Amino acid sequence: GGRVTPSVVAFADDGEALVGLTAKKLLFSSRATAVYGHQLLLGRAFESRETEALLAATKATPFDVVPDERGLAAVRVHGVLHPPAELAARTLAALKESAERVAGRSVTVAVAGVPAPVDEPLRAAMAAGARR
Repeated sequence: GGRVTPSVVAFADDGEALVGLTAKKLLFSSRATAVYGHQLLLGRAFESRETEALLAATKATPFDVVPDERGLAAVRVHGVLHPPAELAARTLAALKESAERVAGRSVTVAVAGVPAPVDEPLRAAMAAGARR
């Protein structure tokens, strides 16, 4: 496989989730179903300054960011709410499958690097997504 897996998750009309490069190709042809930048929403309240600033900075976001039942930011695609942790978990699962294919064996432990400016709520939400 490639050395970089984009953090993009796209949903086909039948609900099938596509991850990584396959999903990234849909950014131009099926923009409303390709979700990117979701990791920045992890653990964020929908009505927070951080979420508001993020949405203002990315005015061209073609997918809907809406509050979930707990008031956290979530993404709606085809009428279905997807928490950012679920989307991150799909990306991590694809990375795990790729690592297992290359290693030729099961992968049960991994180290995920997190950029230094990530705050504690985002870090905790990323860990929750990894455990899914």
